[in-house]
Amino acid sequence: MSLNIRIIRSLSDLDKYRKDWNRLYDKYGISVSQSFDFTLSAFRYNLKQNSGTSTFIVLFYEKNDLICIFPFIKRKNNIHKSIEGSPDGDDCEFLLSSDQYVIRIVKSFRKFIIKESLNVYINNIESSSLFVKYFEYNHKNLFFSYINSEKIKISLDNKQNN
Repeated sequence: MSLNIRIIRSLSDLDKYRKDWNRLYDKYGISVSQSFDFTLSAFRYNLKQNSGTSTFIVLFYEKNDLICIFPFIKRKNNIHKSIEGSPDGDDCEFLLSSDQYVIRIVKSFRKFIIKESLNVYINNIESSSLFVKYFEYNHKNLFFSYINSEKIKISLDNKQNN
């Protein structure tokens, strides 16, 4: 069964998903940086500080249940987990209901970014993350680098994947 992907492209649309987001966070959140309020505040700040950027939050639903959130910032055809050089240093984190969904999420996300011709940059994610393992497996020829156990950059550049 494929997952339904919804994209939040503006902060004004974000509030429509507050209830689902809070439900997912209250049950599975492990960091304040996964919360709705933190994400909203961080996006308001980052969008104000970085001209030419916009909201691009990827929501993964199975039937009517929100199971995963990827908060990205978009610049042209690139989506970023965080904007490099942002002075705040705080990233909004991925939020996931269960590890059982990771493979399906990665496959759905890969199809989506290819269809939309997007390049993806993921900074500051632990190398032990299941997302990293499956991104590496499905994107063997891409750029990965580490500092200790922290994955500092994953570039899913569509020009390399088609």
